[in-house]
Amino acid sequence: GLAMPCNSCNVAIGQCGESIQWQRAIALLAGMQSVVHDAGIVSYNSVISICRRASGWETALCLFAVMGQAFLEPDTITYNSAISASEKGAQWLIALYLVTTMGQTIIEPDTITYSS
Repeated sequence: GLAMPCNSCNVAIGQCGESIQWQRAIALLAGMQSVVHDAGIVSYNSVISICRRASGWETALCLFAVMGQAFLEPDTITYNSAISASEKGAQWLIALYLVTTMGQTIIEPDTITYSS
């Protein structure tokens, strides 16, 4: 079959976010990664955020962890979404660990980081 262009997949992921269809968003991300190896930071950030909003904190944190396997470095948005997902799942130690880890990188925490 034909692979959907990266931008089209990101639009589809965004539409999943509007209706909080996190399973479909993960499937699109997996398809992007396996077919075109082109799931970028925007794609991961979108799906992590959708999982966070759907109270899928475990899935959000797993996606955060596998970003390294896709040779992607998390940015402030990624960390903020993972921290917020941890908070929604009452995983305070994980949230504190992520804030500490973020502080040890070149990524600067922002007001969203500290309010999550």
